[in-house]
Amino acid sequence: MKNDQLIDAIGKLDDTLFSEIEASMQTERTVVRDATFESQGASKPRFRTRRFVLVALAAVMLIGGAAALSAGSLGGFLKIGKTGTGGEEQKTAEYVPFEDVRINPSLITGSILDALKDIPERVRNYQLHDSIMPNALLKGFDTLDDALDYVGYANMIFPRLDYECSGVYTEGYGVSAAELEESVREAAGLDSEEYVLSDVSIVLTQKYHSNPDYYFSTFACLCTNYVKDDPVRIRMILDNAATATDQKTVNGRTFSILHTNDPDHSEGYRLATDVFWQENDIIFFFHIVYNEDCRDDAERVADEWMHSFS
Repeated sequence: MKNDQLIDAIGKLDDTLFSEIEASMQTERTVVRDATFESQGASKPRFRTRRFVLVALAAVMLIGGAAALSAGSLGGFLKIGKTGTGGEEQKTAEYVPFEDVRINPSLITGSILDALKDIPERVRNYQLHDSIMPNALLKGFDTLDDALDYVGYANMIFPRLDYECSGVYTEGYGVSAAELEESVREAAGLDSEEYVLSDVSIVLTQKYHSNPDYYFSTFACLCTNYVKDDPVRIRMILDNAATATDQKTVNGRTFSILHTNDPDHSEGYRLATDVFWQENDIIFFFHIVYNEDCRDDAERVADEWMHSFS
């Protein structure tokens, strides 16, 4: 799917997507509580902003023009901008790594590759009213280790904090080999009918505060060489939320930090902090929501996450 189509698809997703994913995950693994999707049930956590979730569901790796990258560097930079034109403009934040983070597809060896075989049939049976794109690979897990094994990236690192786990899932996207350049397809020995892995994210959600319940999520995002354009970046739609950016250096790593304040948010989570980092060709971002009464706890957890890289 091309970038303009992908961005358009983000806007077309609705509540049916979340209910279908939750239903399919509960059918496959009855013990999974997928905390990253919105639910009407009071027992399940809710994201501060749906637009954040939709970016993740529609592929966190968005390709497009940005500042030139300097190879051989860790980390990246944040920039605040806009997408759309005229009255349709939306405020955005983008995290762009300092280096090309695309990896050789052969470095991913988990059983997620088997799931690619099901895409051609789903594409053939796809209906315009279907909420989930046929090339999306969504799967819930009981544990983070199960999710890491499913992806099978040898150079994977994943920061772990000692808080209650509320949900783990992976989200991958396949691209048709027919869309690749002929030289790339021939070099990899691919048939034009095959689908290959474009990108995959591992998402862990944990509870850090009770009464009221507050949650944070850690995303680890991988993009393969089958993503043609450059640079890879993460985009968040911010609407009219007030924003502030910052940096913090911990153990020699300079993290990019985004603070947002959305007083009109319907779910009541006015404040959020997102922390970004890139290492081992993995883009990490940490998302935590809170209100003023929980600011100190949220800032402490974000600091713990940055210190968890060793």
